[in-house]
Amino acid sequence: MKRSLLSAILLTALAAVVGCGGPRPWNLNEPDVHPTDQDTLEKAPKERDPSLYWDAVNQSSFYLVERSLDLPRQYRKLTGQLKEAYNADCFGEIPDCSWFTNRHGRSRLTAAELTRGPRTIGGPDTSETWTITRAKTEGVTPGFFVKDARGETFVLKFDPIAHPELATGAEMVSTSIFHAIGYNVPENYLVIFDPSILTIKDGLQFKTRRGEQEPFTPEVLARVLGKVARRPDGRIRAIASRLLPGKPLGPFSYHGLRKDDPNDLIPHQHRRELRGLKIFAEFTNHFDTKDHNSLDILVDDSTGRYVRHYLIDFGSTLGSDGDEPKAVYKGYAYVFDLEQALVSLGTLGLRQWSWEGAKPDGIPASVGYFESDIFDPPGWKPLQANQAFDDMTHNDAFWAARILAQFSEDDIRACVAAGEYSDPAASEYLVRTLRERQQKILGYYYSKVNPLDDFRLSRTGENLTLTFADRWVDDGVGPADRVTHRARIGQGKGSWTEWRDLGRERKITIDSEVLSQISDAIKSARSDYDQVFNIQIESHRDGAPPRWVRVYFYLDDALESPRIVGIERET
Repeated sequence: MKRSLLSAILLTALAAVVGCGGPRPWNLNEPDVHPTDQDTLEKAPKERDPSLYWDAVNQSSFYLVERSLDLPRQYRKLTGQLKEAYNADCFGEIPDCSWFTNRHGRSRLTAAELTRGPRTIGGPDTSETWTITRAKTEGVTPGFFVKDARGETFVLKFDPIAHPELATGAEMVSTSIFHAIGYNVPENYLVIFDPSILTIKDGLQFKTRRGEQEPFTPEVLARVLGKVARRPDGRIRAIASRLLPGKPLGPFSYHGLRKDDPNDLIPHQHRRELRGLKIFAEFTNHFDTKDHNSLDILVDDSTGRYVRHYLIDFGSTLGSDGDEPKAVYKGYAYVFDLEQALVSLGTLGLRQWSWEGAKPDGIPASVGYFESDIFDPPGWKPLQANQAFDDMTHNDAFWAARILAQFSEDDIRACVAAGEYSDPAASEYLVRTLRERQQKILGYYYSKVNPLDDFRLSRTGENLTLTFADRWVDDGVGPADRVTHRARIGQGKGSWTEWRDLGRERKITIDSEVLSQISDAIKSARSDYDQVFNIQIESHRDGAPPRWVRVYFYLDDALESPRIVGIERET
């Protein structure tokens, strides 16, 4: 059987059974069964080396035209019926996998853990010499690979000469944030070193802009270091990015599959962690989320041999564009934005965009242009169109927003501390701006679903009691006195009870009378599936249209061990 056919069969089963994409938005398996994507590979996948320039052209033009002509998808988008993520379970969660590990959203990290991020070894040894082993030719900033006295290899990346701390600060802060969220990221260390500790490997060469190989001499090194920021004492602040363990396989794509990886069964545009990445990119203004800022690594350790997927290069986040402060339009328009161009042309330039005329007045120089005043979550855009972002549903966004909400102001401050800004005003500005962007994100995406959460069902005497949290209130989006709830009990799409007003109370009780009806239904049940019931809660908040959430629960014959088996939200 060809792999494409096998993948189609497996994906159909995955969407219908595991991802709750079928007729039942609940699953009686406890816990939900997910196929592993870390099975040991017999054959190593081949390295990908796609063209950076072709990718930019394709994503900025051909893909946008193809997307606009995809009429079934356009219809689904207009009607709010985009396909849900294939790897989400019936509670809207995703399992730990080779793409994502649930961290701060599942079990809160300490301030020290947030600041430390993925770092495990304390960085390169600066007490002895570093040997330059390879020149870094990719990216917009100069750099090279160095090996310290312990034999550890790092990629050195620097700040632009006119903007000390800009790129290194952004890289460190965003590394800590994305690690805490759950993504695989490199071990990036902030180092301050004397350039005299650098030595050059015998016979080292580098590729020039003309594509020719030339010796990497002390004169070349001096030219490179002459383009980077230095401290008054001559030392250099840099990012030392530890070489990832394993064999690099090139970037992953935000759509499709890596066809030579048998573990890669879910099209990337249908992975919740890649769709929800848009929310975290909005938060940090990670506008450069192209394929080439990712990396697949073939790991071979005690757990087996499989592909692990990384996000890399955070030097173009927050207000940094790597080699300079970011341009004001980045985060608000594609690098070639056909839609904005046509609108501007059709209105003879009278249509003004929110970012036009914006100025970085009052923002610390080490931060660059990063703001929250004109920031608008639904209007945020990466530099290149991204298929996974385009397919994000309200459920994907709610999954990500709940994780983002776990970052308190102190948590954000701990992540910003990783940037080690010399100006305290820069750190405080970043904390305040990130916090304000966070609140805008929560306010917008919580409004697209009923953001009730943390459902708990228990037997209390002769009754069943369901309690819940309200993320809209608990995460500071809106006041409690502007929201009321009502609920009813049902089975399948039917309802057994009339709506019961709960007011502001976050609890509903299923009394003995209704439990008696449920007991009668269970006695005539033909299978376990007939023993699943639901509580539908409708919330009215601040004049917005009411939205419902259904909590599905299973009861045994004795009604003694209720358990929640799924959650469904109106979108």
